Amino acid sequence: DWNLDRSVNMDTSVIYRGNPYFGNASGIFQAESGNTDNGSNINAYFRTKDYVLNSINTKKYFNDFYMTTDNSDATLQTDYYVDGVNSAIAFNSYAMNSESGYQDFKLPFPLANLQHGKTIGFRWTINSGSNWRLLNANLYYDTDQEEED
Repeated sequence: DWNLDRSVNMDTSVIYRGNPYFGNASGIFQAESGNTDNGSNINAYFRTKDYVLNSINTKKYFNDFYMTTDNSDATLQTDYYVDGVNSAIAFNSYAMNSESGYQDFKLPFPLANLQHGKTIGFRWTINSGSNWRLLNANLYYDTDQEEED
């Protein structure tokens, strides 16, 4: 898979003995060799596509959203997007070190915000210098029985 990464200040790059290196006016550096960016936390995010969930013609009522992660000192911020609108709605953040091993937790949909729609997408954001890993996400919802015009 190819990814465009504009966050790395590099003029050149190479794979040497299976390890990625990059260079710029400040020197040559081994990429992907730690959990920080020269001592600073790495800000990372992943945004999904918008999921239709059954049919585009029916409204869904979002009930529960569960996450499974590895134990980490990082804090996970989860947002969701409804019906293609590019305005994030935030769940409460979650410190991924509440128990040893896997973290399995529920993120309740905020009562003051939109809890229904025809499509839904997600974004996970972490700003950390620790190892972390998202393993699974499950959305539970009910479907409106009547199709909309």
